[in-house]
Amino acid sequence: MNLDWKIAIVIAVAFLVGIYLITWLQANTLQQYAYESYNVPMAEQGGTQVESLPAATGNPDDAVNAILDGSANEQPILDAEAADVSPLTADIQAIGDFGQSYDENTF
Repeated sequence: MNLDWKIAIVIAVAFLVGIYLITWLQANTLQQYAYESYNVPMAEQGGTQVESLPAATGNPDDAVNAILDGSANEQPILDAEAADVSPLTADIQAIGDFGQSYDENTF
């Protein structure tokens, strides 16, 4: 083997080791990030907080009131989801109008 092949082999091995180290570091970083984000409480992530449930009394009226309170707390979330859909429908309408802007029969 001449000197050019030896240098090329050393460079190729160094390149492969570098690629291996980069992927290994990225995998460990992602695993650490996933572990940390999994263990963060929802309140710190900006999500909704879990409300404490009322004490179980065995009274059906208390159970119904707890269900009604829970549904009242979910109503703002459902309204926010409905508000997220309205820009999408505007985009769909704009895309539909774009398809009608070209009329092949005018030429």
